[in-house]
Amino acid sequence: PNFGFDTNENAKVETCYHVNMLRRDIRAINWAMSQPEWDGENIYIHGDSQGGFQTFALAGLFPQIDGAWSMCPWYVDVGGSQTHWRPRWQPGPDFADPVHHIRRTKAKRIKYTFGICDSAGPADGLMALFNNLPPAVEFAEITIVQYRGHDAGHEARGVFPCYVFTRENGKVTGEYCPPKKK
Repeated sequence: PNFGFDTNENAKVETCYHVNMLRRDIRAINWAMSQPEWDGENIYIHGDSQGGFQTFALAGLFPQIDGAWSMCPWYVDVGGSQTHWRPRWQPGPDFADPVHHIRRTKAKRIKYTFGICDSAGPADGLMALFNNLPPAVEFAEITIVQYRGHDAGHEARGVFPCYVFTRENGKVTGEYCPPKKK
């Protein structure tokens, strides 16, 4: 029930739950790229919550990944200021942290949504992820949903007030999106 939080397990990269999870993910992507159905160029990945952690870590580990999308990524910026529903800093989780891996991404498109009240994927870590995107990312969009936590949905825009930040060809813009009137 406490996977990923065990202090002894996280003390070493070799025993960290999330590092071993990434190893399994790496094997899965290598297998997918070995299949004759793969076009040899494009991989688009998506995962929510813990899958969002995997999505953005893998986007930095595989140059073939050209797009990544997530809702409420968890386990981002483990060295950040908040510790609720994130393990305390240790070498293992830090090694797996997507904030570090995303700096190497070759993905052209990155998109994610999160709730401003999310204690599992807090805003400081998710903004650090956005700020670490390299220039190779042609388009990035983050939607920050007001009044929502880890339950912020993909369809939140128009239902809840949101702030949407985009970075396109190096230029960052932002807009406030009020809920649509009924």
